[in-house]
Amino acid sequence: MIDNLQESLTLALSKLDEKFRKDPESLHFAISIVFSSIFKKSGLSCIIVGGQSAAYWLRLPGSNDIDFVSPDLQKIANILEQCGFTKSSDLSFRYVHPTTNIMIELVGEQIAIADIKTPGSVLVEPSDIDDALVRSLMPGPSEVLDPVLVFINYLDASSHDSIWFTFENEGALAVERAKALLALYKEYIIDGLRDRYKAGEISERFRDLLDKKFNIVLR
Repeated sequence: MIDNLQESLTLALSKLDEKFRKDPESLHFAISIVFSSIFKKSGLSCIIVGGQSAAYWLRLPGSNDIDFVSPDLQKIANILEQCGFTKSSDLSFRYVHPTTNIMIELVGEQIAIADIKTPGSVLVEPSDIDDALVRSLMPGPSEVLDPVLVFINYLDASSHDSIWFTFENEGALAVERAKALLALYKEYIIDGLRDRYKAGEISERFRDLLDKKFNIVLR
């Protein structure tokens, strides 16, 4: 299975690099979708989080890195190295492919956002993807962070006391993207927030942020 997995990943990397070489953000997004799908088909959990999850839901350009969460991190790390990725000397969770400059960060074994105790993800079917090449390289669904959690992530980053505040243009970019998510998925996100509030997963800090920044009151 490992040999077939390595072969599938290497082939996908080559084909996607050939098509998107001049567009690194689109290349990273395509790799995130296809690699998640290939790993999942092989029985390894691989959830897309971070900038690429926001890119999927907002249909925006991706970022120049890929963040994966998986309980199978060590297996995925070993397979990436077999596919030519090298571990960063500075960050042990970062893997870089020397010829394509693809950067993959294995950021954790489980989703960790604020006080959320029950992580959520959504399956992305090949039919959900516009690009024909990306669709053709997906052996099945990939898995991406639920839009409610993407919204909460940006809500957190919009606060002055967040470690991500300075990375999000002093919170402005985080607010902008959170508003964009609400515009597209308002009912779904608010229902999800209410469910998590009732489950005790939304802190008073987040309730205040929701009220002040988005006029959302959870009861």
